[in-house]
Amino acid sequence: MSETQTPWQAPLPAELRRFMARSLVPDMILPDIAEAAPPTLMPPAPPAAERGTADEPVTRDWWVVLAEREAGQIGLQLIDIPGFAYPLWFRAGTEDALLLRHALARTAEDLHFPFVPRRILDIGAKAGYRSLELARLNPDTLICAIEGDPHTARLLALNTLPNRQITPMPCVLAHPEGRFAYEARHNGPGRPMLQRAAQGHVAGVSLATLCGRLGWDRFDVLIVDPACCFGLFDDPAAPFLTSTRLIAVKLPPEGELDAALSACCPEATHVHRISGDYTLFFRREVAGALPAPRKQMLVDAGGRSQVMRLHDVSPEPWGFFMIGDSGFRLHPNSGGAPDAVLAGEVSLAGPRQFSSVVRVGHQDAGPVRFKIAMESAAGEPIFEADIVVGGGQAQNWVVDLPLHFGPAMVRLATAMANPEQGNGMAWAEWLDPGFT
Repeated sequence: MSETQTPWQAPLPAELRRFMARSLVPDMILPDIAEAAPPTLMPPAPPAAERGTADEPVTRDWWVVLAEREAGQIGLQLIDIPGFAYPLWFRAGTEDALLLRHALARTAEDLHFPFVPRRILDIGAKAGYRSLELARLNPDTLICAIEGDPHTARLLALNTLPNRQITPMPCVLAHPEGRFAYEARHNGPGRPMLQRAAQGHVAGVSLATLCGRLGWDRFDVLIVDPACCFGLFDDPAAPFLTSTRLIAVKLPPEGELDAALSACCPEATHVHRISGDYTLFFRREVAGALPAPRKQMLVDAGGRSQVMRLHDVSPEPWGFFMIGDSGFRLHPNSGGAPDAVLAGEVSLAGPRQFSSVVRVGHQDAGPVRFKIAMESAAGEPIFEADIVVGGGQAQNWVVDLPLHFGPAMVRLATAMANPEQGNGMAWAEWLDPGFT
């Protein structure tokens, strides 16, 4: 029996497969030999010199582990990297490991933005390592990662789908639209050449079509590999390009940029800079109104992990549960009982206001008092306020805050406004509480 593995099978050792076959067919006639213990999928224990002690665990640099897993291997591999919430995939035997090391080492320096981008379009994202590093460096930014090569786009989806900031798109940006294919002529190590083909297996979409699918009216940053798109800069009057604050073009191997790009970003309207592997085109700013400040959500189930604690909240029936990603119900206790409290530590950068929609969901409930209290890391009070909302009512509660920078403990609480009233149907809800 051949030991080769099909692409969709997990690489199980031959010894384990034989043991599974014997277990599934117990009545088959086999030689009368002693049955060995079932093999294990656990890797062998490291040498004693690398195990360390319980008080001093051994930590190894991720790039050392990457080199070991890449050496002499071909196929999908996983690696844990500090700063990322889940392991990343790469294909041993390809340029993925090199791209991973380069993205994590150079992206922060080569693509340093003098502003906070809201939306980034990453064309030629390959396996998504650059997009992942940009998402880590800009936690409030939405990123669309585009890769046309079907084999690489599969890996892009594996790496980016768990990240809510990144939307992977398997397509080619082209003007005009059409069908494309990757020809055998190579454009660098392992990179086939993108060509127009009437029967091509890759769809080409225009920039306007792509933004329509994403629901974007514009984006702040465009990162583009010229080898991964067609005619993108042939229409310099496109509003998506003229309103982009920064266009970062990966330098081609020959070192010369497309003439259409130079016409789209002239010196009169853009500042040109070279940064590492990229040519940067900064749009000269025109005086205008500043955008509204972003809201820092106090609770975000789909965001970064944070520690939040409940105090005096009834477990049965449920006194707390999430409403969407950034809202929750905090059921008050009966009159005279302690307040139901949700508490957590946040890091503030001088917000001016706290705001939240506060609502009592049932019209037959008594009035509920919503409270917020803040204190510094040293335990000193910073701010507190409260508001009373009647049954079946909702209010957009906005309160001004004293200036504070650094960590702060925030406590949101609910209680019956009338100490003698019961808490039946008092569905007290905080919707999108946060700071601006």
